[in-house]
Amino acid sequence: MPTEDAKQPHARRPDTATTGHRTHRYLRLSLGVLVIAILVSVGLESLQLGAVLPSISHYFYSAAQPVFVGALVAASLALAALSGRGLETTLLDVAAVFAPLIAIVPTGIYGRSLQRELGVACPPRTMCVPDQYLDQVRNGVATYLIVLVLVVAIGLLLRRRKRISGRGIYVVAVVGAITLVALGALAFVPILNDGFPSNRLFPVGIHYTVTIAFFGAFAAVPIINAFRVTTDAESKPKLWQKLLYLAIALALIADLIVLVFFAASLEPAPVVFICEAIALALFAAFWFVQTAQRWDERDQEYVLPTPPLAWSEVR
Repeated sequence: MPTEDAKQPHARRPDTATTGHRTHRYLRLSLGVLVIAILVSVGLESLQLGAVLPSISHYFYSAAQPVFVGALVAASLALAALSGRGLETTLLDVAAVFAPLIAIVPTGIYGRSLQRELGVACPPRTMCVPDQYLDQVRNGVATYLIVLVLVVAIGLLLRRRKRISGRGIYVVAVVGAITLVALGALAFVPILNDGFPSNRLFPVGIHYTVTIAFFGAFAAVPIINAFRVTTDAESKPKLWQKLLYLAIALALIADLIVLVFFAASLEPAPVVFICEAIALALFAAFWFVQTAQRWDERDQEYVLPTPPLAWSEVR
């Protein structure tokens, strides 16, 4: 005799995903939603100001700052939480190292009209972060550096105890060490911190240096997803998804090249705002597409069983 479900050919299948699988679904979705939050906040503030600022980064100096900073820090945590094995995971972890710095270290301000619009002041013909923000920035940088050391140390300790596999943590440790030394020197060493964070050693400034590093690390991830060979347990991307991954990567690389060129200008053209918006939109698009691809995946590479912790290891 047919069951009740058999009588309903269009009945939905129950979602049997484990807690780990659902967590990874929602982490991917949250990365796309965080981008929407930034763009909505920037849009609302633009309406309030009655003008669009030269770049999304300049909204750090507006009422959109809490959403801008909070979303980028949350994105860093989500990227780090999508841990697993392989090159893709290593690149996401590297991107997670840079994401908070985009929020913590703002771009400089140049030009009287922009200063009037934001209600701040800088010396004539100088790009700067206004004095009232410098203590906040230095506090954020110091906090970031201390937390970075702790996170890398914990990762290396877990790797040593074989609680995590793969060698990606060593790449993250090297990137973290370089970031620690370079940023610490540029922020706090008297000889080098002149004009911080618009140090002369970086033509595009520290803010855009870490922004380009973040999106540069991420740009390789869609390429990996477009060409990777999946196992039988993984959800294979459809042709349209592979093409989208490839298009996202190529568009992001082209966008970053344009961004580098215009970000070096003292007076950013509106094209910087457009480039940043495109980069964020491509970032979100990738996560929405990958969420759709892997929604029903049961044996994700990120969710692998680990042996129980032996008492001898605890001691």
